[in-house]
Amino acid sequence: MSFNKGYELKKFEAHWEKLRIEYAAAGMTKEAIQKMYDYDRQQFNSERTFIERTQEFTAPAYESSEEEASPLMLRYQEEDRGIQIIELDQAYQLCTKKEYYSYLIRIAMQPQKVVLSDVMLETLSIIAYKQPVTKLEIEKIRGVKCDHAVNKLMEYGLVTELGRLDAPGRPILLGTTEEFLRCFGVENLDELPVMNPVKMEDFKAEAEEEIQLRLDI
Repeated sequence: MSFNKGYELKKFEAHWEKLRIEYAAAGMTKEAIQKMYDYDRQQFNSERTFIERTQEFTAPAYESSEEEASPLMLRYQEEDRGIQIIELDQAYQLCTKKEYYSYLIRIAMQPQKVVLSDVMLETLSIIAYKQPVTKLEIEKIRGVKCDHAVNKLMEYGLVTELGRLDAPGRPILLGTTEEFLRCFGVENLDELPVMNPVKMEDFKAEAEEEIQLRLDI
C-alpha cells in the first residue's frame, strides 16, 4: 500500500478533533489548543515534505512479525526527535511524542499578548456604546467593512454574539463580554466614560465629512 498524503491528512485531522475535545474538557482555552494544533501541523507538513522527497511509504507486504517495521519509523523512535510515526489501520501518521506534550502545553498556556489596532479600538468602542449592534450598523458608522476587526475582537474574548435581530436576514447582534469589563477596569457598562456632547457632534461632523469625501472620489 503506497503512502497516501490525502489519507494521512484526514487521519491527522481526525486525531486532532478528538484531542480538541479532550483538551477543552480539561479546561484549556481555544487559543492554547490552537497553538498546539498549529505546532503539530507545522511538524506534520515539514516531515511530510521530507518523506515525499526521500521515501515512499508502503505497508508491509508480510505478516511475519510485529517487531518488523518501516526503517524510517524505527529511526524516528531511536533519534532525539519531537515527533514519531505511528501506524493506524494500514496507514501512517506523524504525531508529537507523548513525552513532549507537557512542554507543548506549557508553551500553549502562556498568556497571549492582545494588541488592539486603531481599527479594532474604534470597532470595540462602537459595540460597547451601541450594543446590541449589528455589523451593518457598525459599518454605517465607520464607513468601511468591519469583519476582520469583529472576528479578532471575538477571538480575544472581548465581543460576543447576543442573539439575532428580528429583521430580514436575521443579522447577528454583537455586544461586549465580562472579559471586556475586566480588561478596561469597569464593573458594568454604566461606568463607561460619557462623551462630551460637543465632542460627539464634532465627531459626527468629521465622520460625515469623511464619508462625503469618499463618495466624491
